[in-house]
Amino acid sequence: SLSTAMRICINVMFGTGVFINNVPLAREAGALGFFSYCLIALLSFPLMLSMAALLTYYPSGGFYTYGAAKISPFAGFLSAWAYFV
Repeated sequence: SLSTAMRICINVMFGTGVFINNVPLAREAGALGFFSYCLIALLSFPLMLSMAALLTYYPSGGFYTYGAAKISPFAGFLSAWAYFV
């Protein structure tokens, strides 16, 4: 669902941004660092909507399932690794 996709994306943002990148970001950007988190949240919203829509069609899926179901298993493999990298 959309709420689940949003929670996953927020978890990733907090895990990598807030807990790892907090001090260097504050040192370089100052108070504007907070607004960068807001901007990234807005930019990742279409990704969340896409993931929620794909999960309605393929409930047990991930990037591999989406690519392999309609194109080929190799396309599913590439899409999963491209997202990971």
